Amino acid sequence: VVLLVISFIALIVHFLSYAKSWQELMRAMGSSISFAQSTWMIATTQIAKYMPGRIWYMLGRVYVGKKQKMTGETLAVSMILETCLLLITSSVIFLMCSMLVGTYKVVNILASFILLVIAIVVINPRILNWITNFVLRILKKPGVKITLSYMQMLKLSIY
Repeated sequence: VVLLVISFIALIVHFLSYAKSWQELMRAMGSSISFAQSTWMIATTQIAKYMPGRIWYMLGRVYVGKKQKMTGETLAVSMILETCLLLITSSVIFLMCSMLVGTYKVVNILASFILLVIAIVVINPRILNWITNFVLRILKKPGVKITLSYMQMLKLSIY
């Protein structure tokens, strides 16, 4: 029961930090929303991630965002940045946690450090912009322009 309670506390902390990070991401992109709006938008669109097709999550975010007077382009770029930040920071957290529970081998620590450095480099908006647009070109989707600074990206990754 104690572990179940701890897992629910972790889930709540994760959800609230996720909503806060999206609020800060939108603020950095010029669309200020309240924490309550961000929480509502995340809560109502997250459930769609588990529906077949994977597009419902994005369509839901655009639909709810447009009701809040946000532009489709801002929402699209925010979802791309959100996904990139989530992948990068989740990888770093995974590697750090695996070092804590695993056996301490120099190779594991070195690999984790190298991946941390790579993540810090990739989070640079110029590099991330190039990678994102390269992937979008492969998918035959229109390109995007990431206008955030490197410092803003680092601050956002903390959430």
